[in-house]
Amino acid sequence: MRSPDDDTRGVVNPTEAFRHFALDRIEPRPSLRWAVEHFWSVAWDLDVPFEQRIVPHPSVYLTFEPDGAFITGVATGEWSRRLVGRGATLGVKFRAGGFRPFLGRSVRTITDHVLTVDEVFGRSGTALAAHAAPFIVGGRCAELVPVVEDWLVGLDLDHTDDQRRDAELVSSVVEEIGLDPGVVRVGAVADHLGVTTRQLQRIFADHVGVNPKWVIDRARVHEVGERVRRGGELRWADLAVELGYADQAHLIRRFTEAVGESPARYAAKVARPLPGSLDPQG
Repeated sequence: MRSPDDDTRGVVNPTEAFRHFALDRIEPRPSLRWAVEHFWSVAWDLDVPFEQRIVPHPSVYLTFEPDGAFITGVATGEWSRRLVGRGATLGVKFRAGGFRPFLGRSVRTITDHVLTVDEVFGRSGTALAAHAAPFIVGGRCAELVPVVEDWLVGLDLDHTDDQRRDAELVSSVVEEIGLDPGVVRVGAVADHLGVTTRQLQRIFADHVGVNPKWVIDRARVHEVGERVRRGGELRWADLAVELGYADQAHLIRRFTEAVGESPARYAAKVARPLPGSLDPQG
């Protein structure tokens, strides 16, 4: 499991969250790293139900739960999950753009949708879900990972080199947006790739499922939340300028829309050390 110093972008109020569930990450095998960011597993044992809110990433997820396996497209609004009793989940977080070759059509077609794995992959998905169920019910998520990897590698056999190169290029651009707070203009991203803004929008819709403006805006909200969580003095006006917001009020408005409360109120809840035994986001 990772340390409390690790990134928690997307997890709303991680200080409280990791008192209710444990989350671990597993790196994919080398042959899948072009498409998969990581596997993650969540385990909980609760006397009182707990609802966890997430500010979603521009990623598609494959999740295995006791009642089935599901494909979740990029969620453009707030996402939440209610945890009850005792349970476990295994998830695959695809790199932004990494699911396009597996889906075989525009990722925009599944944005804001949750589909059963058989709806996307037919009999192969049905067989995988049935095989995975005992692992999830038994809380043996780590043992399921190589099974899912084998299945994904089998699907990958039909992908062309061009499809993989396109996926890796889009993934690298989205990752750069997330890592560099200075990336605030869609036009600058388009110029970097040598395409027009309109072409970039089509590329993102097809491979990521959302437009580049959404990706940039979401990365900035995540950056604000992470800086708040890490504590220390924050000058909101200076941070607004750094992240390309029109002004401090614009930053506060966008953060509040995404997270559900102002940065100041959020800071009062989360700017405390995380428990050392629990891992950040999935």
